[in-house]
Amino acid sequence: MSVSEFKLADLVSKLIAEEVRQKDSNRIEEATALLAGKGNGKQQQKKKNARGMRKKGPFGKCFNCGKPGHYARDCRSEASTDENVQDQSNVAFHATEAFASECWVMDSGASAHMCKTRDAFQEYSGVKTARTISSAKSSASLKILGVGTVVLRVWTGSAWINARLENTLHVQDLNKNLFSLTAATARGMTVTMDSEQCVVKRGGQVVATGRKQGKLMFLNIEGGDECHAAEDNMNLWHRRLGHASFGTLNSMIKDGKLKGALAEPGTVCGVCATAKQARKPFKSTKEGLEARESARKDTTVCSDVLGPVTPASKSGYKYIVSFIMMKSRFVTIYPLRKKSEVCEAFKKFLKEAETNKKAIGCKWVFRIKRDPSGKIIKFKARLVAKGFTQRPGVDYTETFAPVARKESINTAVAIAAEEDMEAENVDVDTAFLYGDVEEELYMDQPDGFEDQVNPTKKCLLMQALYGTKQAARQWNSKLNKHLEGQGFHRSAADPCVYVRRSDSKFSIIIVYVDDLMIFSRTKAEIGEIKKALKREFSIKELGELKYCLGIEIHRNRDDKTIVMNQRAYIQRLAEKFGVEKCKAVHTPADSNSKLVKPSEDEDFVPRYPYRELVGALMYLATCTRPDIAQAVGEVAKFCEWYNKSHWVAAKRILKYLKTTQDLGLVFNGGTKGELIGYADANWA
Repeated sequence: MSVSEFKLADLVSKLIAEEVRQKDSNRIEEATALLAGKGNGKQQQKKKNARGMRKKGPFGKCFNCGKPGHYARDCRSEASTDENVQDQSNVAFHATEAFASECWVMDSGASAHMCKTRDAFQEYSGVKTARTISSAKSSASLKILGVGTVVLRVWTGSAWINARLENTLHVQDLNKNLFSLTAATARGMTVTMDSEQCVVKRGGQVVATGRKQGKLMFLNIEGGDECHAAEDNMNLWHRRLGHASFGTLNSMIKDGKLKGALAEPGTVCGVCATAKQARKPFKSTKEGLEARESARKDTTVCSDVLGPVTPASKSGYKYIVSFIMMKSRFVTIYPLRKKSEVCEAFKKFLKEAETNKKAIGCKWVFRIKRDPSGKIIKFKARLVAKGFTQRPGVDYTETFAPVARKESINTAVAIAAEEDMEAENVDVDTAFLYGDVEEELYMDQPDGFEDQVNPTKKCLLMQALYGTKQAARQWNSKLNKHLEGQGFHRSAADPCVYVRRSDSKFSIIIVYVDDLMIFSRTKAEIGEIKKALKREFSIKELGELKYCLGIEIHRNRDDKTIVMNQRAYIQRLAEKFGVEKCKAVHTPADSNSKLVKPSEDEDFVPRYPYRELVGALMYLATCTRPDIAQAVGEVAKFCEWYNKSHWVAAKRILKYLKTTQDLGLVFNGGTKGELIGYADANWA
């Protein structure tokens, strides 16, 4: 290195290092340690001007050149080199083989490196004349048993290197080994420290690092994880004693039952925070019988998986999944062979009925489904629950579900005729099964599906079932949530009418339980709506709107007209009541006859299905045949007390319908959206 390249800082560093080397070769400085030692031994009188004494007599072999008569620190031969080790001679760090792996605390108050373990020294010479160092613990003094060299493998932040700590004092009573920052700076090192770490550099190159653990800064050495785990005395004893509380540990220390532990506040234990969680009590504000009934209703279920358990059971079970009702503490467990079977345990419907739970019955219902012309297209078998056995407030709360008003259907058809909109019909398969059951509801096992192994178990209903009181409401809520998510707005006049407008697009959906009538200006927009429905439900596309709710719909695109009639329904009624081959009747009522209430002396014999016929006629009058409304209103007055004359009048209305079965409501386009209203004034 030339004089121009030589820096003043390097010169000062080399001069300081040489001065320290010469001083250390003649004496051992009196050392002061600011870390408290172990035990309460007798204090020794601190001697002033204590100096290390040179060992008299023959020297051992030099660890550098191998010749007797001098130490390695006084050896004039060149230090042995290693290609993988940095040259750090004449300083506190020197590359060689590592030995010790105990904790080393980086202490700025210690005047020399201090080690408590004799086996950690690679070079060692005892002290004949007793020397002591001062301790910060009540002015206690600790014995210096020897001096030598300790070799550590330290982390520089990028690599592991071997560091040689020369002139390290052997102090057996220390609580932890001390790495003196003062001695490091005296040998030309620079120390940078912040709240998290400490960095030791020599000539701008990092030679050691430290990290903060608790309130102390520890030297990063190989195998140092063990010392970091053991540095927190209270937390260590907390784990040793099975995660006992810190208050219990402090009490044991004060009573002298726990030797070697320091009374200090412990940190938050992550294991205890997870494993010792406790639920809050379920307090009821109700009193008496109502409070006890409420306490039996579980609303929260806790589940956990245990395993693998070794050895496995004789049946091969290694895992256990538990279900705990948090209020009643009712526990159910399922043994599992594999952890992947946990999901199947959650999906199990069969469960032992609780003593305070009453299971409802079920039955199979068989129906014949027909097309608009009355032809049989399907034989259906459906499992329904006996909802009449459900208890209000226990098995269900609210049950109301709206359906589309017939006026809304007529209005939508009129708009479609006026604006020449596309109209299609969609049916949702098993719609009620999409509803979620909010209550805990049990059902008996259905006929033909009994569990022979567990015949006493009941079915826990996870989804709504046909026949349950809340099935229709839950399905309507599910469909409403889906349609609103697609941008449709629910009508304030009819909750089963949904409208969506955007730019030139305009769509209307009429919902009648599981039948959806979709009106839109383009088929592409209807396709988008059906595609969205398919993602959520299983639907059946019925094509163009031609038949809905027993009403036949005939459309003439050229004339912009839509006709709605109930021809097939009238034919079935005629066959049922025996008027399919009657003579033609051109008026719904006889103007020459007047219906009167039978006298009280006349015996009432309900041999005619009068009420059934009147109900069917009222349905026709409100849907597509308003021309029979006045006649139906007259016969409906006598449903409680009627005779043969009333029965003949009702059958006349049916004969009129048979004669005029092709009549219906006609919706004409071309009105340009004009609204025409009618008014009737009573007692004008």
